[in-house]
Amino acid sequence: MKLLKGADAAKMLTERAKTIAESLETPPKLLIVRFGADGSDLAYENNAKKRMEKCGILCESLVFP
Repeated sequence: MKLLKGADAAKMLTERAKTIAESLETPPKLLIVRFGADGSDLAYENNAKKRMEKCGILCESLVFP
């Protein structure tokens, strides 16, 4: 059994996603659909966008009041 640290696992998954995204003919895109502007939702969205940028994945938000 191998113990994985969260940061190490996240880095490994980010690199793998980046490799896959780079190999695709059309860049992948994450669409986030958000209703309202709750602070925790905004934090989740911002973190997702940062992670996608690291992977070379486009990210767009569709926001409803």
